[in-house]
Amino acid sequence: MDNNFNNENITEVKEENKEIHEQKQNKESGGSLRFLTGLLTGLLIAVAALVFIYFVAVYQSIHKSAAATSDSSSNSQNATQTADGETDVETLDEDAITALESKIDTLLRGLYSDYYYSIDADAMDEAVCDAIIEALGDKYAAYYTAEEYAELLENYSGTFSGINATVVEGETGAVITSVTEGGAAEKAGILVGDIIISVDGVDVTKYSLEELVAAVRGDEGSEVNIIVLRDDEEIEFTIVRETVDVASVYYGIYDDNVLYIQITGFESNTPEQFEEALNYGIENNVSGIVFDVRNNGGGLLTSINSVLDMLLDDGMIVYMEDNEGVIATYEATEGTIVSDIPMVVLVNEYTASAAELFASCLRDRLDVTLVGQTTYGKGVAQTAYMLSDGSAYKYTYAQYFSASGYDINGNGLVPDVLVDIDESAAIDNVIYLEDDTQYAAALEKIKELIAE
Repeated sequence: MDNNFNNENITEVKEENKEIHEQKQNKESGGSLRFLTGLLTGLLIAVAALVFIYFVAVYQSIHKSAAATSDSSSNSQNATQTADGETDVETLDEDAITALESKIDTLLRGLYSDYYYSIDADAMDEAVCDAIIEALGDKYAAYYTAEEYAELLENYSGTFSGINATVVEGETGAVITSVTEGGAAEKAGILVGDIIISVDGVDVTKYSLEELVAAVRGDEGSEVNIIVLRDDEEIEFTIVRETVDVASVYYGIYDDNVLYIQITGFESNTPEQFEEALNYGIENNVSGIVFDVRNNGGGLLTSINSVLDMLLDDGMIVYMEDNEGVIATYEATEGTIVSDIPMVVLVNEYTASAAELFASCLRDRLDVTLVGQTTYGKGVAQTAYMLSDGSAYKYTYAQYFSASGYDINGNGLVPDVLVDIDESAAIDNVIYLEDDTQYAAALEKIKELIAE
């Protein structure tokens, strides 16, 4: 999969389903080393146990739904929900918090006073925070270090500072696969096929793709020195980084005057790009629109609301219920950019969260046909709260329902037209329309609707 120096995608469902913090095990042997390992392991187990006891005492009912989540950009009230859909809230037990604080304080003071080996305070701090979130039992809750959270925010913004080039991991290093016309990399002389071997004087041939991208990115206007290998020749470039809006919407008219719009994620800049795509279709007097949200793992609630507002002439978009049963409704405003144009939405098993909301809302409100495969089934929303040191935690705060009241959570959306994708059309999660059986079925449906 391509990795743009200006956009490392993190919103797809596969990323959300990964466990960010994996349990580490030490298998080393040796007398004193086993002693150290035992003590450290005992410390972490003790902290995790205390945290678990705390959550049992404080929260008797933790959200147990195994369903997936949608991300929200704003801080909101905490919300959890039981698996049967009934909300259950308990008053915070101040005595339990005090007792836990006392235990941890005693534990830490004893260790700092008498522990033989040195103590990594930062590692201990991260371990405690990880354990608290882990005790929730919510696979979509997460704790982020300050660095991880800063990267998360940067990716959701859809705007980055880099050199405007895309790379993939090749056999001999990171290979440039595209350069943006008029961008910093092209202006400097970078070519497709160049292999990056050095960044700012550091050998990056052993770097992971993520490490390389991080090294090339930087502040707008700053310089980065890059050495590439081209036809066995090393060539050095000094490139001024620039801010670039990363595309999450791609569009074109490819078949029978039908506008094709692919949305890869709902980022902060997606509505602007989506409006541009719609206007392009209007200017070309298209007969129908195929929306493609396959492999779209969701994104920001604010973004999906803005996008749907362009297609709906007032009325409900979605409603959400928190752990106190309070319902918040999101409505479209009066007026729409397009009207009376046949539409079809392409979905698959990796269509999730906000992308499922997009598809379900169009089917509920405009009777739009869904084509493809049953979607993932994520119907709970999350928000993130930043702590004083820049770290943050993300947690589930509400469940949302489609305009018709359908519960997406754990169920997904079953398409009106079920079509499997041909293996030749999907390579490394990139779908090629010329061999795309699902796209062909969507076009066929659009033609039927146009003919009516």
